[in-house]
Amino acid sequence: EIPDGSEPEEAYSDADKYTTGRLDIFRLYWENRNMEGHDEMGITLPDGSLIVHAHNIYLQTMYDFGIPIGIVFILFGLCTLIYAAVYYKKRKDDRRCSILPLALLLLFAVAGITEWIFHPCYPITF
Repeated sequence: EIPDGSEPEEAYSDADKYTTGRLDIFRLYWENRNMEGHDEMGITLPDGSLIVHAHNIYLQTMYDFGIPIGIVFILFGLCTLIYAAVYYKKRKDDRRCSILPLALLLLFAVAGITEWIFHPCYPITF
């Protein structure tokens, strides 16, 4: 242990160095999901600290609203991605911006894996 109370860098695994603890947070949210969801936002870590969001829109939705709603959320996202891809394929020759819906949905889907992006401070939320 370093004199200021922090742990030496060697104490962290390679995964922790790159994920900033998100894998542990993901695991805790995954293990505590249920069919009905939870009334209170956030989850308490083993060290007693409160994590108010899962840093993942899919896990957060499933944790907050229950497994069925989480599945519906994922299916809705997949359907909109498919629709945007079909739209692009059909309209790419006559509308130059037809790729925009697909690009934005892909950005939202990928960014949502590592952050809770429903807050208005994230530009992709809009």
